[in-house]
Amino acid sequence: MINAGRFLYDGTKDEGQDSLHLFTEGLGHIEGNIAYCGGGWVHPKVRGKAVSTMAIMLAQAKMLQDFDVDYCFSMVRPDFIEKGMALTTYRYYHMDFGATLWRANMGERIDFWVLHNSRADLMREMTLWINTPG
Repeated sequence: MINAGRFLYDGTKDEGQDSLHLFTEGLGHIEGNIAYCGGGWVHPKVRGKAVSTMAIMLAQAKMLQDFDVDYCFSMVRPDFIEKGMALTTYRYYHMDFGATLWRANMGERIDFWVLHNSRADLMREMTLWINTPG
C-alpha cells in the first residue's frame, strides 16, 4: 500500500507518480497488527501545551484498545530527531532512519525517520500516564 501510493491517499486516486519508499533495515522484526499514528497539526495558540503528546498517547491507546495492535508507527523529518522530539513530544521509543517520500509533481524529495512503539512500549506509556499526578 505504501509504494502504491494508497498509504498517502484515501484510495480514491490513481497510484500516480508520488511514492513513499521504506528502506530501513531496522523494521524487519515488526509484524502483526500495525497502526499508523501520526500526521497531526496543532493550532499555534495551543502549541507548547503538550497537545501533540496527548494526541499521540490517546491515539496509541485507542489503537491498542480497539484494534489490538502490536505496533504503532509514525514518520518524522530528521530535524524532529535532532531536537529530541521523537521521544519527548511524540513518545516513540524506537527510531530508524529509512523512508523517502518523492513528490513527482513538485520534484521534491523528503527523507524521514520511521518511529515505532511495540505493544510493551504502549502498555508502559499507559502505565506512566495513569500514574502521573494531576
